[in-house]
Amino acid sequence: MSRIMSAKNNKPAVISKDKAVRKAKATAFELSPAAYPEISRETEMPQESLTDFNLSLFQKLIDYRFNDELILRRALTRLAYAKENSLPENDYMDAYATLGDAVIDVVVIERLVIVNKDHDKGVITTKKTDLVNMTRLRNLASGLGLQNYVLWGKGEKHQHIWTSGRVLAESVEAICGAMYLDGGIDAVREFLDKTGFFCPKNMQ
Repeated sequence: MSRIMSAKNNKPAVISKDKAVRKAKATAFELSPAAYPEISRETEMPQESLTDFNLSLFQKLIDYRFNDELILRRALTRLAYAKENSLPENDYMDAYATLGDAVIDVVVIERLVIVNKDHDKGVITTKKTDLVNMTRLRNLASGLGLQNYVLWGKGEKHQHIWTSGRVLAESVEAICGAMYLDGGIDAVREFLDKTGFFCPKNMQ
């Protein structure tokens, strides 16, 4: 059984493993293209720790199995949580978010040049900026329910910091950075494809 906290009443809710797995299968990538910008999944209080079950469930949700789950754990760990729990000084998501930001840019520009056949530098830059923005990344994170898997610091949880657009956008970038390190740029490309990032509405 996996215990989560409901944001409505702050009381623990119990989700059976079978039900949670079925939910992950049912919701995986049904979020596109409505994820940009309409979708909003009900927010539940995040986990206290990353159990093997939580990690497995998250990987089913994103439809990617990490070869090295330590990379995924780091991508889901906030600096505040790492400090509060005396984790190694490099064991938090920030570096992965920086890497993921760059990788997403590469994948988006590649798509614009190769698939969209855009050739003008100004057009490519404008479209890339429109595609890779805080709102779109935040909505992708919300659609995935990413806030329920990230390890937040105590103060962050108290403030519900995941309601900040930039924070959830950085979490998506961290996941993409982790995917790149674990499975290369193809993993990130497939992830963005499956989540509807490149749906026709977004590519116009």
